[in-house]
Amino acid sequence: MPNPRVSPVVLLSPVEEGYVAYDPALDRLHQLNPTAALIAELCDGSRSVDEIRSLAGPLLPEGKAGEIDRWIDDGIRAGLLLWEGGASAGGRAFSASELSPITKRLKENGEILAAYLCVNATIEQKPDDWLAWYDLGEIAQCLGRREEARAAYQKYLDAHPEDGEIEHLLIALGDAAPPPRASDRAIKKIYKNFAPSYESRMLEDLKYVGPERTLEAITAVI
Repeated sequence: MPNPRVSPVVLLSPVEEGYVAYDPALDRLHQLNPTAALIAELCDGSRSVDEIRSLAGPLLPEGKAGEIDRWIDDGIRAGLLLWEGGASAGGRAFSASELSPITKRLKENGEILAAYLCVNATIEQKPDDWLAWYDLGEIAQCLGRREEARAAYQKYLDAHPEDGEIEHLLIALGDAAPPPRASDRAIKKIYKNFAPSYESRMLEDLKYVGPERTLEAITAVI
């Protein structure tokens, strides 16, 4: 019988409750509890199911050893696991160029945890992708991972020292007392980025009607 292994397509990351796994091919996010996370770590293709049972079984509560087989079966059906050398052992890891648009789509859809996994995988393949470091800073900040956000933004700023906005964000993420106001460089950068979408954001997103109301008031008086 072939050995089980985590699919090369799947992206894994530890979280407080165990692991989180994202399959960009199927666009599925899976939350793995500590038991499932342990089994996933053991499923590297070098161990048989019997060996995984012998290693993980003693760590489980009495009478729960059957969870190992059940989780492996569920993992195979969900596409998280494959049989090493078996007919289903195909698949390949997504390249950085493939992951970048996926990260963008996930961010736009508010799927932040899945985007976090994708951008981390991008950086693992391309550590000099400075825009990916920027994205990681933004995504980590959304997830409340301040230290990780600060480290990612710093990586980006090292390559783009002229970016006043990120410089200001790093100050905000630091422990020192904030300055009285944002720097001129930061304000200019923020407004420069905001300018191309100003009208659509104000009219469509914020439903701004100041000019219309002003016109109505003037017309009424005249």
